Amino acid sequence: MTPPRLFESVRIGSHLLRNRIVRSATYEGLADADGGITPAYSGLYRRLAGLGPGAIVTGFAFVSPEGRSMQPRQAGVHDARNIVLWRKMNEEVHRNGSRIFLQIAHAGRQTRSEATGCEVVAPDGRASGYFGGRPRPLREDEIPNRVEQFVRAARIAQEAGFDGVQVHAAHGYLLHQFLTPATNRRRDSYGVDPLSGIGTKFLGEVLGGIRQACGPGFDCWIKVSHGDSLKNGMNPLRFESLLAFLQQQPVDAIEVSYGTMDHAMNIFRGKTLPLDRILEHNPRYRITSPWIARLWRWFAAPFATRALEDFEPGYNLEASCQAKRSGSIPVACVGGFRSGGQMDSAIASGQCDLVSLSRPFLHEPDLVRKLARDLGHEAGCVSCNQCAVMCDTRNPTRCYTGGKHGSIKR
Repeated sequence: MTPPRLFESVRIGSHLLRNRIVRSATYEGLADADGGITPAYSGLYRRLAGLGPGAIVTGFAFVSPEGRSMQPRQAGVHDARNIVLWRKMNEEVHRNGSRIFLQIAHAGRQTRSEATGCEVVAPDGRASGYFGGRPRPLREDEIPNRVEQFVRAARIAQEAGFDGVQVHAAHGYLLHQFLTPATNRRRDSYGVDPLSGIGTKFLGEVLGGIRQACGPGFDCWIKVSHGDSLKNGMNPLRFESLLAFLQQQPVDAIEVSYGTMDHAMNIFRGKTLPLDRILEHNPRYRITSPWIARLWRWFAAPFATRALEDFEPGYNLEASCQAKRSGSIPVACVGGFRSGGQMDSAIASGQCDLVSLSRPFLHEPDLVRKLARDLGHEAGCVSCNQCAVMCDTRNPTRCYTGGKHGSIKR
């Protein structure tokens, strides 16, 4: 019998991964109010590493207070406060056999000034449909400072013992906002190129700056959305241009995802919309009156669910194949993986080099061990989306349907 490709070791950039399973970035909700990591945060990654994934990508860390998300307990990589604790954490992660990458991000317009204490900035002045408000367009001479924020974050991650960073250029955050006309109507050098259909100067300066500052041996992964449900946004042609651009950049792996936070449920997929949790907990949609909540369920909910994309196994695999065809950079695909056989087939057929999972690890932190014992095992995550909608609250991210992370403490 041919051994599973899923459990082959593989070299990605300068690091050898013990298998092809990646725990994809998942917001932890375990930092303090200032972005400092806590023992619960460190414990999460120590335990995950001991349970077998080849690589771990942390939840997104903000590169500046201005760029922090609306989530109140996001970790920060804007200064040196976490270096010592991260270094101790990463030493144990490495002893347990995993590689670990810090995801670095700037929210751009996808935040609120009440959360950041700063004005909200973006490529242009158009508001996010979900976050509201009207961001201030960044001046051309201000953008190099935001580039340096990413570069400084990567240097901090390197000093803290991470194996690399993952630059978050997906899900509608600032780097994504510069890429398409849906969120970038600039007329300067950081605008959208009419020939390629995308705006890559900001992203290119970030990637080049990280490589120059951190040198070889410290890897740079990138996360991108192949589509985003926005009018005049990312589409297959623009994604092809983005892939061609990335092949010329100092990038060690591309993780293919989908969507923006304006249509966040389409990142996760599925027609399941946990309305009760949204109306009770979400700071944008919280309704205290039971009568108004009932009316919302009757009249507004059908429109809210109409735009939701269906859940299908491996729903980003077609775009992952597009990324594989674009060049030699290894490709990780995230989205809709549940069975070991499906994961192994995706790799064996050349659709991706790595399989990334998020929600299944919330439900079953020991998923890799189960798959190693039985490739036919299917993850117990039912894609109920409760963990996703609770990310905007003060609660740690966990499974709400009996997963083992339900017992995690702050």
